[in-house]
Amino acid sequence: MKKPTRKRREWNARHASSLFRRELNHKLYLKEKNRAGNHPRPDAPRIGNINYSESIDFPRIMTLADNFCGVMQALHQLRRYSNRQRNEKAYINFKQIEEISPGAALVVAAELDRLNNIAHRRDGKLRVLDAEQWNDNVRERLEGMGFFDLLHVQMGKTKPSDGSGTRYVRFRSSKQVDGKAIEDLRTLDLEPFFPDNVPNRHRLYAAVTEAMTNVVHHAYQHNGQNVMPHWWLSASHNVQKGEIRILLYDQGIGIPKTLPKKFNDYITNFFKFKDPMDADLIYAAHKLDRSSSKKGHRGHGLQRDVRQYVKSVDCMSTYRVTSLHGQYTWEKGSDGCPKESRRNYRRALPGTLIEWRLTLQ
Repeated sequence: MKKPTRKRREWNARHASSLFRRELNHKLYLKEKNRAGNHPRPDAPRIGNINYSESIDFPRIMTLADNFCGVMQALHQLRRYSNRQRNEKAYINFKQIEEISPGAALVVAAELDRLNNIAHRRDGKLRVLDAEQWNDNVRERLEGMGFFDLLHVQMGKTKPSDGSGTRYVRFRSSKQVDGKAIEDLRTLDLEPFFPDNVPNRHRLYAAVTEAMTNVVHHAYQHNGQNVMPHWWLSASHNVQKGEIRILLYDQGIGIPKTLPKKFNDYITNFFKFKDPMDADLIYAAHKLDRSSSKKGHRGHGLQRDVRQYVKSVDCMSTYRVTSLHGQYTWEKGSDGCPKESRRNYRRALPGTLIEWRLTLQ
């Protein structure tokens, strides 16, 4: 047999490499096709003629205080689904949730709202199953925040509770600072349940307005294409406990990334942070004049307006900011003494969640 020439050996090598790449790409194509639902898994759920290729499961404890990483894992799974370009059919599973916090509910509602406004996702491929089997308290709270509309679920009105539990307020969202949304939240959603009205209403208005302003001007610098420049505002109240929570969430780049670079050395030297983490940077943002606008009336908002509201009320109060991997908390207990704390998490919250909590009793 004639020995192949050098050119022939090179051609054979290139041809073999090309065949290998084509075979590998075909396997990847089949894998993606299976995941997209065209060839569903044997255990994939089926409703009518529709096969669902993926289940987005939320944990039993849906609270940021007790199960932050579990909530973030489910939220990131939902975000990965919303960012895919493939025409997938998936369903969201809330059936196993036994406990949920207003903060966790709001960040999930914001992601579902973003999903509904992404152009290639407006076909509504995300579904919810077994809503009638959800925990009664969880279903009532999620319905109050507007989840059924977000998930395009038509159900009979949930039987109202006796009013002794926590009730959630339907979220509001906008791209601009919206004073009317703040006033409606206070006058329509909170004050009817509290005859003595929400304390220091003017400071509350200033706090939420300043937080909205920070979102509009700072939160969405250099962010991804699929993230809307929005904020989401909601609240919860428990008349029996005399508790009010007001929450504002955005999906921006996070407070640690909005600090001007000119403060890097100052933060390290003044606060003695050798390697500052996100919680340290959030804490520093509340201590520094951080304006990049070079205007005298700007740059004091976090410490002077946003946090100042909980300091001004004569009751137990808490101010909490969670952004990316960090959390900063200022709270005043029954003894009236303020305490500050910082905490870092392994997983990151997409954006920033601000919570004002009052206990009026």
